[in-house]
Amino acid sequence: MAAGIFDLARVRGIYLTLLGRQWVDRDGRTHEIRSNDLLAVSSYNMQVNLLRSVLPDGARVGTVDMVQGQEAAFVLISMTTSSADDMLRNIEFLFKQEPPERGDLAGKAG
Repeated sequence: MAAGIFDLARVRGIYLTLLGRQWVDRDGRTHEIRSNDLLAVSSYNMQVNLLRSVLPDGARVGTVDMVQGQEAAFVLISMTTSSADDMLRNIEFLFKQEPPERGDLAGKAG
């Protein structure tokens, strides 16, 4: 559970640090980072639920499968479960080739 708590704190810290900052889009326009510009992704439902509990209301959070096809200026990827006992699949699940690798899909959300 300690690794999961560390990950939650880290994702929350990064999320809150980004909110309100400025970013420049590909067309050179400056924007303030808002919650709809951020997307938090995990491969595991339990971690998604925990992320929802520590991020502000309205934060966009989901599994790779849930957010597939969505875009965001910033994507935070949580690659942990709450505990080894709660991990229903082994680590190879994150890197399996069919369907496309979950890590690859998570990265493409941005």
